[in-house]
Amino acid sequence: MSGVKQHDTFYGSRRAEMEHVELELVTIGNEPDLYEVPLFHRTGPPGWSPFKYVEQTIQLANAVSTVFQGNVKFQIASITGFFKDQEQWNPRTVFGSGLMDDPIFENMAVYSSHMYFGDLKATSGSLMSKTFIRQMIRHWAEYRPLVEAAGLEFRVGETNSLARGGVSGISNAAEAAIWLVDYALHAACLGLKRLHFHHRVGQSYNWFDPVPITGISGGTHADARDTPSIHAPYYGALVLADAIGTEPGTYVVELASIHRYISAYGIYSKDGNLLRVVFINSEPYMDPTKDRPVTEIKIKAGSGLSFVGSKIKTLFTPSTTSTSGLTWAGQSYETGSAKPSGTLVETRLEGDGSTLRIAASEIILLSL
Repeated sequence: MSGVKQHDTFYGSRRAEMEHVELELVTIGNEPDLYEVPLFHRTGPPGWSPFKYVEQTIQLANAVSTVFQGNVKFQIASITGFFKDQEQWNPRTVFGSGLMDDPIFENMAVYSSHMYFGDLKATSGSLMSKTFIRQMIRHWAEYRPLVEAAGLEFRVGETNSLARGGVSGISNAAEAAIWLVDYALHAACLGLKRLHFHHRVGQSYNWFDPVPITGISGGTHADARDTPSIHAPYYGALVLADAIGTEPGTYVVELASIHRYISAYGIYSKDGNLLRVVFINSEPYMDPTKDRPVTEIKIKAGSGLSFVGSKIKTLFTPSTTSTSGLTWAGQSYETGSAKPSGTLVETRLEGDGSTLRIAASEIILLSL
């Protein structure tokens, strides 16, 4: 959408319709590092480079700012970094190509990077790998201090499980819910404030589809639905919502775990009191006809802290590859109304509060 149309939409002919919607940012370009990637059948301008991108960004941003009479903030970059041979597309190059020298830089508020965790070649169980998640996030998080030093906020402006709409059987399966919780909480620990999850009609990685999906746009026929529907990743969002809670000023800390499959995060009050702990078991469980592995976690409470009787909510998944049958605290959200069905189930940590058992491909939220 051009700057003129954006201005008209929010401040002109459609102002009344958009009164409840805020135009936060205007994006200049999208994924410029892929403009000359043959895989996507794109051909950029001759000599396309980060320097050319910055030159065009300055020109376009000044033109849009004129339309908005200076009352506009920009999100820049929107770079994928997906291809390792495109490493010249990074904040150092973008900021060092004259961008900060132009007065329009004062209107630039957010530096956006895009991040997907793989493509159509992904295999079941690989998405929720504890090691892989950390490797991927740190690839981008290392740039955050540089971006913030330039006075901009760093965001992952477009993300989801697997690129190009996801992969049916992975992106819409239980492992996507487990991946989502570990990804979002680890990103928060590294100071990434915003993750914008991409959705599009009929995609495998959608958290939900609010309308029936009869025509597929980039997904597969396995993603078609006759009714509005909730998908497996949505359960990960439910876990995150309960974990973060509603208390103002909470923060997340990753807790020590040397176990290959176990991740743990503490949610603390602004006063430093531990409120909740999320335990994630990312061990694959592919065959429901076989015994499900269970890991016993020894909890070491700090001085004056007790886990005795703590409330337990569990994300149950039939298997790593299940696309239905998940429950959060005993309730299913796979309903046409998106309202949960079933009875809410909360148990208590038994014994002296030092031992917790968690099954493979399962998440537990412990509330003190």
